[in-house]
Amino acid sequence: MSQINPVCSVNVIDPMLDAYAKSKSIDPEKAAEVVSSAFEGALAGKKPNFGQKLNELLINSMLSGLGTPVVNTIGNGIQTLIKPILAVLQSLPKGKEEQRAARAMLSAAFDGWKNDSIFFSSAWKSGLPVDFSITPKSLGLSPKKFDELMQDLGVTPDPTTGEINPEVARQLLGDSYDYMTQAIGGRTGKIVRLPTKLTVAIDEYFKARMRSQRMMNYLSRKASKDEADGLGSYDDLYKKYKDEVFLTGKAEDLYGNMERFEQSVGKDFDTAIFDVRNYAKDGTFQSELIGSMKKIQELKGEGRNAFQVTFTQIVPFLRTPWNIFLESGGYIPGVGYLIRPTKTITTKKVTTNAAGEEIVNFVTAAERMSMADMHARQLVGLGMTLGMYGLHKEGILTGSEPSDPAERATWQAEGKQPLSIKVGDTWVSYARVEPFATVMGLAADAFAETDRILDGKVQPGKEWEEARNVAWSSIKANMLQKTFMQGFHDILVPIFDKDASGAKDIIDNFAKRFVPAISNTFARAIDPSEREAVSTIEKMQQRIPYFREMLPEKYASFSADPNVLAPMQTNTMQAITGIAVAPEQTEFQKRIAAMGVSIAPVSRKMGGQDLTAEELGEYKKLINKYATQRLATAIDFLEKIPNKKVAENIIEKKIMAKARARARFELGRKYPLLKERILKQKRYDKLGK
Repeated sequence: MSQINPVCSVNVIDPMLDAYAKSKSIDPEKAAEVVSSAFEGALAGKKPNFGQKLNELLINSMLSGLGTPVVNTIGNGIQTLIKPILAVLQSLPKGKEEQRAARAMLSAAFDGWKNDSIFFSSAWKSGLPVDFSITPKSLGLSPKKFDELMQDLGVTPDPTTGEINPEVARQLLGDSYDYMTQAIGGRTGKIVRLPTKLTVAIDEYFKARMRSQRMMNYLSRKASKDEADGLGSYDDLYKKYKDEVFLTGKAEDLYGNMERFEQSVGKDFDTAIFDVRNYAKDGTFQSELIGSMKKIQELKGEGRNAFQVTFTQIVPFLRTPWNIFLESGGYIPGVGYLIRPTKTITTKKVTTNAAGEEIVNFVTAAERMSMADMHARQLVGLGMTLGMYGLHKEGILTGSEPSDPAERATWQAEGKQPLSIKVGDTWVSYARVEPFATVMGLAADAFAETDRILDGKVQPGKEWEEARNVAWSSIKANMLQKTFMQGFHDILVPIFDKDASGAKDIIDNFAKRFVPAISNTFARAIDPSEREAVSTIEKMQQRIPYFREMLPEKYASFSADPNVLAPMQTNTMQAITGIAVAPEQTEFQKRIAAMGVSIAPVSRKMGGQDLTAEELGEYKKLINKYATQRLATAIDFLEKIPNKKVAENIIEKKIMAKARARARFELGRKYPLLKERILKQKRYDKLGK
């Protein structure tokens, strides 16, 4: 899946292949020159500069947490199951041959899980994609032009045959690919790049799974074709072809299955070998970008100047996140037809040169899926939506956090975990289960808002306005504010923010990358409490084991247990795996949640002065203490009030206001300098001095 795959974003093979794809508009005689020119810069011996080294360090830092491989594995695992299911659904209205081929794909989804682990281990060792095959056909070049290109790149032809050894060519291009990712040299660089290698290894394992699916599809088609030609029964032919291509589970046999596959079906299906690779590439969300997204990808550069370094860090990952975004949106009932994910297609084109020779080109491009392709996705999305409705009616489903800060603060205090399904007595987040999390979250939000309107909790005449606002909030939470969409979010926030907080968030996010994600994972795993952090340095400190625990504990508006003053607890499972798992709410939290009230969040300012992390932590702790005591005393009375607005007014103006006032008084006594700063600010505001 590779939510983030930096290796693929800086390799030199893709630009070379892209250059050749564009060459269809020029004289075929000059095609090799175009490819060579595109590749020349990568072999020019340019030494990585500071910017490239910085990008490599920070990108690998982001990838180093345990959550990334866990989420990648989940997403890719879902893809290996859902893609053949989609193929089966698409084949139902078609003939027997299509249905057989789709069933062959589905059977392949459950075979070879263990055997394909060799692709993981190989990619882990090399850091390179396993199917890194460079042949005349894969480049769309004639053998003659391929040899000329390789010679231009410094590869000597075999003296006995006069041809270029494909393995030698592969090694050359592989070394160059690897070189482009090795900005930091030596043993340090190898350690820094371990997260990248793991990401590539996971991708390669699942690519192998998907290649097998697509190959089985073609072998089934060939068996059906040969059966129609009278060469035998379908079952016998299919088994024969399958055995020939997938000989054994040995590494040397599995590595050769692509070549055997091409030998088996190549004469019947011109683009089969391309379709296999395209299917695997699309399945791991690595389709080439099109339109404006492609221009942004090209703009990122490789860190040769300050702008490229900065832009690469603002939008560190683009291709995979954007493809996940499109794939997720494709399952939203109705909306999916407008979004439409991309699909990589290779077509065979035959032209004739001036000498009358036929030139065969294979042109690969990413295109929007057709409406026919979308039908199966929409059917799956509709089924999921209906299933989510059942969970919602049972009360075991939550949607995204409210956009209102007060409601968000209340959710935290009530222990409500967003985007989760209740399993037994535990809430398990589905937020990382891509590509389905988006449609699940949108459905949950839609059901919750529908209930609010039907229950009369929305002011009459304001239903449409309320629904519109909630819909936009849901779209932002479920589509634009995903972890893998962070780059887009970082760009948009400062543009639309009225203050400088958005720009500060970008600086904070950039600075935190200097502390590897694995450090943050370990720091949170061993610290039972959430921590307050205000400054950029403190937000970096949050990510360092033991130093994190020097920061003040973080408190919600009230405690889960009215008899125990306790800070917010770290979600250890989320810290380690990226998947949030939380216990059921306490009885006290449930009773307050049932009233449907919201509690205003604590401001980071007091009397016009910014609070330090220590002051803010103590302030929240004091509010928590006095608010919990008062809520526990008044809850029996509050539950009897039928009008939510009245109950909310009592909580805010009687309970929380008094708790905050008492907290401010005690905070002033504990921090006299804070009190002095506030008095000076008031004096300045009143007298101007």
